[in-house]
Amino acid sequence: MLLEEHEWICVDERQNDLPILAWIEFEDQGRDALHLPVKCKLNYYHYAASKLRAHSLELMQDELEKRLQENT
Repeated sequence: MLLEEHEWICVDERQNDLPILAWIEFEDQGRDALHLPVKCKLNYYHYAASKLRAHSLELMQDELEKRLQENT
């Protein structure tokens, strides 16, 4: 998982980091609450990407929580 400011990309390391899923075009302007969902565009680059999406989000949540713990 590559987490950048304007996109999050799930890649396949065994295939030279070919993208599988990408969350892009976050609509984060004018937000007044951090706990609410942010609309974005989700691109699928792999035939099985829809099956990997939920697990990718769980792994990303774990990683973000770990990063938050390190910075507190």
